[in-house]
Amino acid sequence: MHEAITKILILSTMILSISLILFAGYHLSTGVGEGAEGILQTKAQEIGFALSRNESSIVNGLSTGRLLIKNAELEPFNLTMVLPGGSQTVLLNKTALCIVGEAIHEPPRENFSFTLLNPQGAVEANDGRGFVRFLNAESDQGRVTYMIPLLGIIYSCSGGDQNVTVHSVKVLLNRIDGFVSSSGRFDLLILKTNCEAMRYARYTSVPSHAEIYVDNQLVVEFSVSAGAKVTIDLVCSHSFPIVLR
Repeated sequence: MHEAITKILILSTMILSISLILFAGYHLSTGVGEGAEGILQTKAQEIGFALSRNESSIVNGLSTGRLLIKNAELEPFNLTMVLPGGSQTVLLNKTALCIVGEAIHEPPRENFSFTLLNPQGAVEANDGRGFVRFLNAESDQGRVTYMIPLLGIIYSCSGGDQNVTVHSVKVLLNRIDGFVSSSGRFDLLILKTNCEAMRYARYTSVPSHAEIYVDNQLVVEFSVSAGAKVTIDLVCSHSFPIVLR
């Protein structure tokens, strides 16, 4: 009887040991682990804050653990502007850092970050840290996660010269350029070149309405009185991954 119980205990111990080894091996093979995922989610806020500012900067110490990270080109942003005098649609390149092999558990958000400025230029809506999102997907390489810089939409309304009301919309397109294909830790150099790619400016002769959409989702709308001015500026900035090891 005792011999049978001893055999059962030995067998149970062996099964438990094998299960623990397989479980540990699985987590080592996925590579990212909770530590790297936490670093990426924390650094995403830091990247977003840097993208929302007007000066160049470096975000240090991003880590993907053992997982490969590389550049990716995704379906473009669809920016539609319903403006006094007509509508215009522009397709804007969408780039991302692609993490191959694991999903980052972050709920999807919109493809834009909206900021409202009051007449004194102070931020009323948010501080710009929503400029990055994670998107989980499947590809020919298996499970991947994209870290995507979003379109930034900044709206302000103020009195201009000769008491003319000026409605100003600035669209910030943040691109990840250069080439990276690596695993481990790296820095991200954010160069604020502020290349103005599009400029729209028009006075309105009659009362009208304006709307801005990103991927068919309404971002901002405002009424325009007769004699007011509407300006739309598209500004690009570029980020370059710097591989450390």
